[in-house]
Formats: sequence, C-alpha cells, structure tokens
Amino acid sequence: MTLTRLTSYESFRPALVAGLFTLSVLVPVGCANDETEDSGKPALTTTPTGNEAPGGAPGTGSGGEGGTPVASAGGTGGDLQAGAGGTGGGSATGGSATGGSATGGSATGGAAGNGATGGMASGGMAGSGGAIATGGMGGADPGPQLPKRVLLYHKSPITNVTAQMDLLASKLTEWGFESDRTMDPAMITTDTLKKYGAVGMINPCFDAFGPDGAPQAAALKAFVEAGGGLWGNHCAAVTYNKATPPHPYNQLLGGRGGDGFFDGASTCQKLGDHPTITGLPATFPYSGNIDNTDYLADDITILVRCTWSGGGMKDVAVSWTREPGEGRIFFSNFAKFDVDLADPVLGPEHLYKGLAWVLRR
Repeated sequence: MTLTRLTSYESFRPALVAGLFTLSVLVPVGCANDETEDSGKPALTTTPTGNEAPGGAPGTGSGGEGGTPVASAGGTGGDLQAGAGGTGGGSATGGSATGGSATGGSATGGAAGNGATGGMASGGMAGSGGAIATGGMGGADPGPQLPKRVLLYHKSPITNVTAQMDLLASKLTEWGFESDRTMDPAMITTDTLKKYGAVGMINPCFDAFGPDGAPQAAALKAFVEAGGGLWGNHCAAVTYNKATPPHPYNQLLGGRGGDGFFDGASTCQKLGDHPTITGLPATFPYSGNIDNTDYLADDITILVRCTWSGGGMKDVAVSWTREPGEGRIFFSNFAKFDVDLADPVLGPEHLYKGLAWVLRR
C-alpha cells in the first residue's frame, strides 16, 4: 500500500471548506425541530382539516444558529375557519301535539324544536283537534228547577178518589216529594201555586172549579207556561162540557171528554216512543170506563188510543201530552178508579211515568 503525503495546507483546504459548508446547511433545520417543547416557539404543524377544529396559529420558524440562517417555512395556520355548524342532532322537530279535549276544545300545535347551532329547526306539526263534544245522552234540557212539592186537587163525586190520592202521595214520597191535598178552588191562585212543582187534577168532574172557573184556569195557565207541571186522570177532562168555545181550562189541558163513553173491554195501542209509554206493550187489552172526546187541541201528542168493543166501536184518544211555554201537561182517561194506579203495568209504566215526566225527574 502506498501512502500519499499532503505537502501543503492549501491542497487540503478546498475539501475542508466543502465539508463544513455541508454541515452548516444540515444542522440548523434539525435544531429548529428539537426546540419545540423547550423554547415555547411554535412548531411547524399541519393545517387542520376537521370541520369543527379551530385553525392552527401561524408558525414562525427561526433560522438555525451557527450557520447561515435559513428561514423555515412558517406553519400554515390554515384559513381561520369556523367549523361547520353542528348538525344539531339533525333538524330538530318540535313535538307534535295531539290537541283537543273531550269538550271539543281546539288543539294547539307543538312548539318548534330548538336546533343546535347551525342546525335547522322545524316547527312541530299542529295537533289534530279533538272530536267535538256533544251534549251528554242525558237528553233534553231539564227546564226550570221545580219545587219538590205537588198539590193534589180533588173536587170530585167519585167515591174512591181518596184511595187514588193515597197511592199518588205514596209514590211522591218515594221520589222525595211532599204533597198537599185540597178541594178548595180558592187554592188555585198564581201566588199559591209558586210553592209547587206540579198540580194533580184527581178526577175533578164537571164544573171543576165552580160554575166560572176562569180565574183558576188563568192561574194554572200562567203556572204551566212558567215551567210547572199539570197531571190529570179520567174525569179531569170531563169538565165544562157546555162551554163554547171550549173552556180555558180544557184548552190548557188539551182536550175535553164528551160525546159518549163506554164501560167494558177495549183494545188499546201506544203511539210513538214518548218516555211515558216506553214500558207499555205495543197493543194491550183494557177493561174499564173510557170516555170519548168532543174536543182535542191541535198541539197535543196522542200517546194511547183505544177501540171500544161496543158502544159503536169507537176509536178514541185516551192519553196525551202538551207542552205550553216551559211547562208540561200529561192527561190520561185511564184511572177512573184506583185499580189502574195499582196495576203492575199500567200504573208504573204509564200513569206514574206521566207524573214523573211533568216533574222532570
């Protein structure tokens, strides 16, 4: 092996300078990275790309020490962007309200949902209204509140009228009503009747209130039209037969007995579905005294008709109702005697129901 001896500094100098220059370029770049955690100077970072990440602060690199400074590329802090708004959990939807109450109140739509920042919120759908409430099946307007007291009027030649009043008074007591009895026409006045809910005309035949009867008829008319009830049986219509036109009392009652009567077997039928006849058979036999009529008002509702088996086989109106003003009137030609009130069908399913109806119970 042959060794070459360097004979002078000048021959070695070019190589030495070239090597040092190379080191001066390489070393500062590596040191800049090494200073990141110790010097507090920002590191060269990658521009953030997340939708919600904040943009990085711009980097400021410094040249390496000891060599020729070379500016490092500053960290591109990224366009300082606000992250795209959160989706807000999707478009928030206000709760849908199901409106409406049983009384038919209108429904209120749900409140609009609050979207997250940047999210879109859509209002809730309006609730559907509840079904419109209709009045309860309790039926018709109950009308005025009536005193729970009934006057039983009995100016009558029929001998068992007291037994009839006993049965009626017992039924009224069962219903929680009080009752008074009178055969004095002077009791039938506007002032006296104010304390009663109804008047029962218990077989008051012929001149029911005396020869005139007009003041009593007027008092009863005012009483009924103001909301009171009037109930009558059999002879309550066989009154003032010679009056022309019909007496004001018969006009109020809705009819007058006349033109004959029949005492025997009849075939009867109910008409319609009025509450005072719902418990009666469609047709039924009856044995007893039934009067014909020579006057019927145009505005009555006939409930029962009967066909006599003799006496000309007449078909006659037997029971009816009338509703003048705020009041109610029920009349039946049945019950000349108490046996009809005591009958297990005719009594509770018709005659007593008529009394209950005029009392609005």
